[in-house]
Amino acid sequence: MPQPKLLVEPEDVLALAREGAVLLDARAPARYREGHLPGAINVPVMAAFAVENGVRRMLPREKLAELFGRAGVNLDRPVVVYGERESVDAANLFWALECLGHPDVRVLDGGIERWLREGFSLTHEVPSFEPKGLKVPANPDPEREPRVSGEWLRERLGDPEVQVVDNRTPEEYAGEERYALRGGHIPGARLLPYDRAMNPDGTFKAPEEIRALYEQVGVDPERTVVNYCQTSTRSAHAYLAQRLAGFRDPKVYEGSWAEWGNDERFPVER
Repeated sequence: MPQPKLLVEPEDVLALAREGAVLLDARAPARYREGHLPGAINVPVMAAFAVENGVRRMLPREKLAELFGRAGVNLDRPVVVYGERESVDAANLFWALECLGHPDVRVLDGGIERWLREGFSLTHEVPSFEPKGLKVPANPDPEREPRVSGEWLRERLGDPEVQVVDNRTPEEYAGEERYALRGGHIPGARLLPYDRAMNPDGTFKAPEEIRALYEQVGVDPERTVVNYCQTSTRSAHAYLAQRLAGFRDPKVYEGSWAEWGNDERFPVER
C-alpha cells in the first residue's frame, strides 16, 4: 500500500515541530550555517557513514544511535529530515533511521529548494535541545532489515523472489563508465536510474507513477527488491521512493558497486 505520509509538505513542517517532531538538516555543516529551517538540527549525512577500503558503510548500530541521540532523536517522536538536490542526502538519513528501527521518519518533499520557492524563511539560529540517549531495538532479523551484504545477495542470485535493481546511469550499467576494477552490472539486475522517480521540480512523483516505472522494467513490488548503485547513496533514494510506492520488501545493498565491482568473488554481467 502506498505510504504518502512519508513525505511532508512545507506548510506542515513547523506544525509537526510544534507537536514535538525532531527536524534534521542532512546537509553539510557549511550549508547549514548559511541558513536552515527554524528548529532544525544539523546531522550531515556523511556523519552516519564511514568509508572502509573504498566502500561506504553505515556506522555500527551503537554509534548510529549515539549520533542521532545527540540530535535529540528518540523512538517516541516523529523525525522530519530535509536536504537538497532531489533529497538524496535526506533519503540516506531516512534509510539509516529505518535501519535503526525508528517507526516514524518523514522527508520534506522537494527539500530546502521547495521551502524557499514557496516563500518560507530560513534562520541562522541554532536551536537548544536536550540530547537523548537513543535506545534502539536489538539487532534486527537480517531478513527484515532494509540492507543486505554482498554475500547475502550473491547467495540469492537467480532466486525469483529476490529482484535486483541497478539505480545507476545506463552508461554505468553497460560498463561504458567504470568506477571500479570491473565494469558492468550484477547478473539479472534491472536498470532504473534513481532520478526517474523525481519530478522536474525536485519533488517525488506520485506513488502510483513510481510503482508503474518499476513494473515497466519487470520489477514486482510484492517481492523483495534489492537496490544498488556505486556507493549505496542513490540506492537509498530509490529505497525511499519504493517505500512511498508501497513496495513490500525494499532493501539496499550497502557495499554496492564499489564492493561488487572490485571483488572477484562476485560475478559481473555486461
